[in-house]
Amino acid sequence: MGIRYHPVSDSWTSTSLVNAPAARDFHTANAINGTMIIWGGRNSSNQAINTGSIYDPTSNTWTAISQVNAPSPRYWHKSVVVNNKLIIWSGFNGSTLFNDGGIYDPVTDSWTPVTSTNAPAGRARFAMVNFDNKIMIYGGEDTGGTVNTAGIYNIDNNTWQAVPAAPVGKVRHGGVFTGNELLFYGGTGSTTHVKYNPVSNSWSNITSNPNVVTSANNSDLNCFWTGTEMLVWANGGTSTGGKYNPLTDSWTLINTHNQPTVLTFNYSVWTGNKFITYGSGQAQTGIYDPLPTGFAPPVNKPYYFYEKN
Repeated sequence: MGIRYHPVSDSWTSTSLVNAPAARDFHTANAINGTMIIWGGRNSSNQAINTGSIYDPTSNTWTAISQVNAPSPRYWHKSVVVNNKLIIWSGFNGSTLFNDGGIYDPVTDSWTPVTSTNAPAGRARFAMVNFDNKIMIYGGEDTGGTVNTAGIYNIDNNTWQAVPAAPVGKVRHGGVFTGNELLFYGGTGSTTHVKYNPVSNSWSNITSNPNVVTSANNSDLNCFWTGTEMLVWANGGTSTGGKYNPLTDSWTLINTHNQPTVLTFNYSVWTGNKFITYGSGQAQTGIYDPLPTGFAPPVNKPYYFYEKN
């Protein structure tokens, strides 16, 4: 089942189950052209899948997308939207880590392969950030453990650019693009957080870090760029977060007044000026405004990004 939240009317609407995709976990979901595309993941038998569907909130309908030339079945992959196209890369099928992917065009309902030539090695639970019509992948884990390697993919010419290894390796971390640099925060593997400058093709540390998110909640962080700051919000455990200003290399704690209760496996979305955070079970849902207003009173209703019974 699925539930849609309308922040303007502060109301909830169930999504249709007609033609809804099969239940899954470890999939990806992205907003594109006013719709949501889910793809891949692992089914109820713990098998990797490569099916996907588009949800149209206007008509409350689901439409299956083509599997022709789609990437092979996988989960723990990542996806981003660039130029109204969905880019899938890497992931795991239970035995193999992939260093390939695909580009899905919803207008033509077609896939184009992402080359594996000069691509970084396959991995899972890495960070993937789009910038300047490119995507950067960094960190993650392979069969040997945490990795610190990275790469940049250019969607226009289907090529990979070599990137120096980062000072530290990270797993299940988040990242944002400031317009000048890519910031990577959180995750496991290291308590050091880093940034990458695409002009100088070099890494440096985010040095001023008062540990605004506790180490127990560093994994699968929700990270957003507001235009001036990076917002970081914890995933489960103690609900904490912070705002990082790259110009001053300084952090401030997020105002926790009216914050939602502890969220288990929570996820957040950026609306353009606020983020909405929601979790599974009976956890509350909250809306955070980075301006001085802080959190709106929590909504006592669970929100499921996509879960079909």
